Amino acid sequence: MATKWLGAILKSGSDPMEQLAELARNKSTVRIEVEGTLIKFNSQLTLKKGSVVVAKPVGLKEGLSAGSYVRIRPPDGGARELRLKVLTPHFNLTSGNAVFVCEAPEGEVAARRESDRFDVSRYNNLRLVLGSVEFRLADVSASGFKVHAAGPQAQEYFPLGKELSGAHIMLGSNARVDLERVVPRAHHGAYVGCEFAVSRDGTSERYLNHLLSSLTKAETQRLSATL
Repeated sequence: MATKWLGAILKSGSDPMEQLAELARNKSTVRIEVEGTLIKFNSQLTLKKGSVVVAKPVGLKEGLSAGSYVRIRPPDGGARELRLKVLTPHFNLTSGNAVFVCEAPEGEVAARRESDRFDVSRYNNLRLVLGSVEFRLADVSASGFKVHAAGPQAQEYFPLGKELSGAHIMLGSNARVDLERVVPRAHHGAYVGCEFAVSRDGTSERYLNHLLSSLTKAETQRLSATL
């Protein structure tokens, strides 16, 4: 589909757009990061009329706004990323799928720390447990997560930089992922971003890997049907 637009949108010597055109043509999955947030996800894109159209994950309602920026890391991008300005944060296609629209990138920028995060805000059965208190997960990766917590609750249970002990993640009602350590790193409105290390007891690592593998598979299937 992107090949029909190449003559109109590619500029001579515009390497970033050529990279995006190739990704669109091959329907490649890329990593997207919303700058200034902990939001990172996998997606696919197309090009239309000089703009970049990106498939929007289910459940992504915050973080994107007109004028904000996202970073795209191509599969072979190495230490470089493409930085794009968001024009339209939400648009519904006739298929019912949602996308957001960005300006063409001006050039490449240095990549930030790599971390694949999955939006899990639509799942009510993924919870962080601290003692007798539970918090719903908003997103998760192999080394970090974001939980729903704000105001006094965030300050009380998630003091920035202080290592939390005795925490674990519940996957449903039976599967438990014990965490060796949890360190809150950022308060973002109604959310708290944390980094963690999983317990090396074998079972916890297996459950976490299974969760991430399932989320990767589900996201890949969803993207295949989006654009």
